[in-house]
Amino acid sequence: MKSRKIISVFLIALLTALCLSACSGDKTPTVDVGGKTYYNTVELFGNEDHTRIWFGKDGSFVMDENSAEGRKEYSGNWSVKENVCTLNVTSGDGPSKIILQIEDADTLTLQTTLAGSKSGQKFSTSETKGPTDEKGNPSSEPVPTADPYKLGYGTYYNVSQNSVYTSYVEINKDGTFSFLDRNAASGGLEIQGTYKKDGNKLVLGDFTKYNGDPSLTEINFTIIDEKNLELNSTIQISKKGNAFTTDYTPPSAPPAIPCTSLSSPYTYLYAVEGTGAWSINDYFTVTPKNTTDKLVYQVDDESIVTCDQNGNVKAGKAGETKIRITCGSQQLVFRWETRKKGPEKINLTPASLTLQLNETGKLTAKIVPETANPNLTWKSSNTAVATVDGDGFVKPKLPGNTKITVTGTNGVSSSCSVRVEGEKIVFNMQDKATVKSGSGQKIPVEAYHYVCWGDYYNKYDIRPEVDFHCSDTSVLGYDSSSGNVYVKGSVSSTKDVTVYFTWSDGSSLSATSPTYTVRVEK
Repeated sequence: MKSRKIISVFLIALLTALCLSACSGDKTPTVDVGGKTYYNTVELFGNEDHTRIWFGKDGSFVMDENSAEGRKEYSGNWSVKENVCTLNVTSGDGPSKIILQIEDADTLTLQTTLAGSKSGQKFSTSETKGPTDEKGNPSSEPVPTADPYKLGYGTYYNVSQNSVYTSYVEINKDGTFSFLDRNAASGGLEIQGTYKKDGNKLVLGDFTKYNGDPSLTEINFTIIDEKNLELNSTIQISKKGNAFTTDYTPPSAPPAIPCTSLSSPYTYLYAVEGTGAWSINDYFTVTPKNTTDKLVYQVDDESIVTCDQNGNVKAGKAGETKIRITCGSQQLVFRWETRKKGPEKINLTPASLTLQLNETGKLTAKIVPETANPNLTWKSSNTAVATVDGDGFVKPKLPGNTKITVTGTNGVSSSCSVRVEGEKIVFNMQDKATVKSGSGQKIPVEAYHYVCWGDYYNKYDIRPEVDFHCSDTSVLGYDSSSGNVYVKGSVSSTKDVTVYFTWSDGSSLSATSPTYTVRVEK
């Protein structure tokens, strides 16, 4: 009897538990959101711009959100547990999870604050603003999908250059960009402005910094994917078709090699006004040749000469200035002159000139045009007969003939024939010669009689006719046939012996040579 009561109590308890279990359950049942689109009921901007969440039946989701920062997109996978829907974000600039409270099958409450949607705002399937299809999606537009041409924020490198000095473009979140189109460590063409994206097209424009070709007003790229762009414009160094990518690390820059010396055998350089460009780099040396320091050129007065940053100089107006060349800590300075053009013609007067040995002549040169470079060079073809100075004064030295030529800076010249008349005796022997005692050494002697009167001119060798004078004839002698002073004797100790010569034609003409010293060593 007792056992039956126990079994009855157990059965009653079990039935009570089953009844309570069947009657209790969650007040908010789990809802399947798959295949539905929920719209933010606070921000009703119409289907095209509505903030919304589309739930795929495969467990994926896409959320389009309008914000002050522009349109944003999140995507990933969703899950529901009891009355909580969790969006696990795998793509998009936002939180890693977005939490929504399920109110009923048509209403969700956002529990996470986003850029354009705040916590507490409702999302509803009924706020569609237009006709819907059988899945609850607006029939006037496709189900939102992830943007296949997303733009990555950061630096895209020109891999077509593939060097440490590659060009690159920086895309910033605030809609601005910076483009450095370069091919050297010193930099290159820098461009800044704003960009616009339309599908797979990226346009850089509204330049706020740019000093290149004024015909270039925008730069166009094709977006391949989030990491890769293709250039559709030609800038300066970067060309149409070049590939730009974020998935690239430029090679490391080589170690710096400082310049240790700038040297040149020249301090003064010049050119004639109007001369074409030529390289000043040919006139100095950089050490070492592989230095990484950049050559910098500076001209004190660019109206006189210009020098670009490749070292090409071009003469300007006539004048003098300085060209300064710097490489690292080294500097080289050239004095520069731009000269006027040379004359087209030089009129030299007189055209011929006859002078006596004891008189000086004067030649006058006039340049045509008068504004040409006045610098002239004077030259005698036989300086033994006559010399000429920079002012055209001619000084006779020996009877005979010579030609005086005056030349402009451009090579234009004019000449004058000069005759020097008279007679002159010329002696020449080495002074302070040193010889050995008893050696028989010889010292050559010159003795000539120059005669020029009218058309008559001659030069006579008078060495056999001269009289030899010596302070010690036991040591030195004279051989008139060969015209040599020679050592004929010995000395007990080193001594200086003096020698001179005289000549006379037996009438009024006579001459005496300078006194020469000969050291005779023991």
